[in-house]
Amino acid sequence: MSALLVYLFPVLVFLVGFHYWYDGIFIPAHLLKLRFRLDEIRDRLRRLKLDLDPERLPDDTYFLMESSIDGAVRNLPRIEFFGLIEFAQRMDKEPQLREIVDMRRALVERCGLPELNKVDEDTFAVLVQAAVINSGGWFIYLLPLVVFVAAISSVFESIRTIVFFPEFGSSSHPLPVS
Repeated sequence: MSALLVYLFPVLVFLVGFHYWYDGIFIPAHLLKLRFRLDEIRDRLRRLKLDLDPERLPDDTYFLMESSIDGAVRNLPRIEFFGLIEFAQRMDKEPQLREIVDMRRALVERCGLPELNKVDEDTFAVLVQAAVINSGGWFIYLLPLVVFVAAISSVFESIRTIVFFPEFGSSSHPLPVS
């Protein structure tokens, strides 16, 4: 039992240190950068509204995109993989919510402005980065699993290969070498 603790204690100390650094330093610093990127995207949207004819970018589409970006800024720290899974399940259970989202998406697509589509794509890219950053603390626990799966697949490939290795066959039944 004490031998287990000799190995377990440093691992736990490392995990505590990792989470302290990741949650206390890495996440806030990177979310601040993402918030600034969202501010830049919102400024581009506002500049687009000022520069374009009001008929090309209707007010309802503009305000929808601006409020979406504002919501992204407000919820930046809460966007993570498990929350997104819950949201997808909620969308499946509540068809009226799906209809609202589809109507809003259609409103932006119907506008047909490439600049507006770029604002939408850039906002999406920032939110994907936020989900990865906010969920990143789990990756340290998944890394050993990924290494294990890669090692097992390598072992299985070696086993598949050894079956056809020339010396593996019987000497009484020679295998063709070339």
